[in-house]
Amino acid sequence: MAFTDGLTGLYNRNSDKYVQKIEKEVEAASSLGIDAFYTEELSLPFDVKAAEVFENQAQFHPRKYILSLAEDIPGEGSYIFEQTRAVDYHEGNPCTVISEEGSKVIADYLIIASHFPAYGSNGFYFSRMYPERSYALGVENEDEFPGGMYITAEDPGRSLRYTPYKDNKLTYRSRRAP
Repeated sequence: MAFTDGLTGLYNRNSDKYVQKIEKEVEAASSLGIDAFYTEELSLPFDVKAAEVFENQAQFHPRKYILSLAEDIPGEGSYIFEQTRAVDYHEGNPCTVISEEGSKVIADYLIIASHFPAYGSNGFYFSRMYPERSYALGVENEDEFPGGMYITAEDPGRSLRYTPYKDNKLTYRSRRAP
């Protein structure tokens, strides 16, 4: 299954300066009709000063999701091109994608779905974005992880999430690189 339900939490472990920011986040979410609440306790193996919690959030398993898409896409004129680096494209009907090797893919529709938009000048995103790096660690826990996804309010950010693995759950811990 590519999605599971759980809760999501934005938490602060140490700094008083983030407590007020988290309270304001909860107020902003509530004013928009988003079901969020403030707490000073989470089911994590450490204490928190403040947390914003959203219940019934979908946890996304990227590999399972992309594998299910890959099963459904081919056919009826649709294709997946693996290990093909696109270096340019030309809009139009049809549109053309040019690969690093000079090959062309011609299509009625083109979807560019990347974290970092590298093409086109609309919005000049390339001039306002910068690449970032993070580190991840997968740990098989003796104690079952309480579920949910959590991210720190502090910088550099750290996140915790889990995925089913064997008889237990594998916990992913990641940290943005400074």
